[in-house]
Amino acid sequence: MPVFACQHLPGKARRTIFFQCAAVWSRFSGMALCESCTLADALAHLLDDGSGRVAPEFLPLVKILLEMDRPKSRLIWLRNPNLVRLLQGLATGNIPLTPDGLHQETPWPTVTHLRDPLMDSGVLPRADRPFPLYQR
Repeated sequence: MPVFACQHLPGKARRTIFFQCAAVWSRFSGMALCESCTLADALAHLLDDGSGRVAPEFLPLVKILLEMDRPKSRLIWLRNPNLVRLLQGLATGNIPLTPDGLHQETPWPTVTHLRDPLMDSGVLPRADRPFPLYQR
């Protein structure tokens, strides 16, 4: 089997099957993407606007999430069914991509945790964080 170095794991050549990235091969699980490519695929699926692509307004969010260290922590974050519902709703337009649109959603801890990366990436304008929490 050929040895490739995954583009997300520079300098760490491993036995792999070339797929989307130089995916790590395991004799127990067969072919699998590295965590970075798995995260990219998950975000592309969750933020699909119905056209088969990430909704354009969410590209800055995808960029900052993929550039952060430890993609596994974001993969765990994406297991939250409330977060999945919020992201899909925002991407398809079922939830307005505004501070007021998010304010109407529940549960508020998940909404609050999502609001920060949305503001950090510029997808949402900066807003006073404590005020919406106080209103709840």
